[in-house]
Formats: sequence, C-alpha cells, structure tokens
Amino acid sequence: MMMVWAGFGNIDAHAALIDEGHIGEAVQEYVHAIITDKAHEEEPHSERLSDAPESVNVSIIRVPGAPFNFAEAAQPEDVTLSLESSLEKQFSNRAIVRVTMADPTGKTHTIGVPVKIKIKKPVWVVKNRVRANQTLSKRDFKLETRDISMHYDTAVGKDRNLNSYVARVNLLPGQLLDARQIKTPADILRDDVVSIVIHTGKTKITVRGLALEEGNIGDTIRVRYQQDRRRSYRAKIIRPKTVLVNI
Repeated sequence: MMMVWAGFGNIDAHAALIDEGHIGEAVQEYVHAIITDKAHEEEPHSERLSDAPESVNVSIIRVPGAPFNFAEAAQPEDVTLSLESSLEKQFSNRAIVRVTMADPTGKTHTIGVPVKIKIKKPVWVVKNRVRANQTLSKRDFKLETRDISMHYDTAVGKDRNLNSYVARVNLLPGQLLDARQIKTPADILRDDVVSIVIHTGKTKITVRGLALEEGNIGDTIRVRYQQDRRRSYRAKIIRPKTVLVNI
C-alpha cells in the first residue's frame, strides 16, 4: 500500500476538493513505482525481466464519482490517499487501483480506479531459425524494443546471457523469445555415455554405462551398463557425466 498527500494547491478556504486530476496523477505515480521497483527486486535467475523497463505508460480509464468534496478538510493537503492493488503481487496489463481518501477526522471514501498499462522494453527476438535442443547463440537473435505488456512475465530481456540456454522447442524468425521456450542445458542428456559409480557397502567400482534419461546434478535418472541392455538402475547424478548407484 502507498500513502500520498492529495494536495495540489488551495481549492477553497473552507473545503478541499479532490478532482479527477489529483487522483489520476497519484495512481499513475503509484503504478509506475510498483513496476520499476519490482524489476529491481527480481532475483538474478528469475523468469521475469530483471532490468528496468524502457518506458511505462499508465492510462487512467476513468475515476468514478470524481470530484470529491471534503468539508472537514481546509485544503487538499489535509486529505491523504492510500493506494493498493493486485499489481503489488502480480503484474497485469489491466488492473483496478483501490484509492482510499481520508480527511483529518478519519472519514474515508474509497473508489476503484481502472487502469491500462503499456510497457516497452528491449527484448530478444528470433532472427534465424533455432531447432529444439540447439544451444542458443546471440547471432540467431536481435534486440528490439517492443510492447511486452501481454508478455511481462515471460519475455526474455537483454539481461539474459543467451549462450547459457538451449531451446526447448523450434524457434521461428520474428518470434518474441519466451522464457518458457528455453532451458539451461542438462548435465547429462539421454543416450550420453556416463561413468557409473557402484557403491556396495565399503566397495566402490566404476563402470561405463548409458543414460536413459536426462537430468542435472542431484537428479535421479535411469541408467544401464553398456554390456547389459535388459536391466536399468536408478542412479543419482553426482557430477557431469557421472552417476552413483547404491546397491
């Protein structure tokens, strides 16, 4: 929740008038602050864009019931506005901002102000076709400033190192790169030749085998010995290309 003073100068010697302009400006500042602050708060490896937007445009659709007259307030500065919305938890390109106006006596009036948000930001766009499971390369993408209002949670921005990812699906030229379409490479891929460390009591032996599934360090996957095609074992990935089987 954000609290602001409603004052924008004296309106009347005996009463405060809070009009559509007062409320609209407060709502715009509130929404802009939320979006900018949240961009900086994101974890480095979050799916969401972590660098600040290039531009944020907040359109006030309407201010229901404005203007509002507060007889107990001598001037607009005596009226405080408290603002809150679902945007504080999750972004949406359309939202309702709840505005509560309170005069010095504690009397309040609350309205819901609908807003439409447009965000522009440099994001990666596919330049050359990329096949599923192919490692990404910057030469296959280009940065374009686009309206990402409908893709705020999934668009991939310039803060991402594309060389650290592989494609989950085929990517076509002109397509906005979506975080759900890429992944970090697995430490072991299906059909990789791996070292299988077999632990039986106090004895450890290492044999060569084949991965039947892909996974990362800490995951459990199925593997088999190269000489035995009939039996498979559950093995824990302990380092790249190496798994542990406890028997």
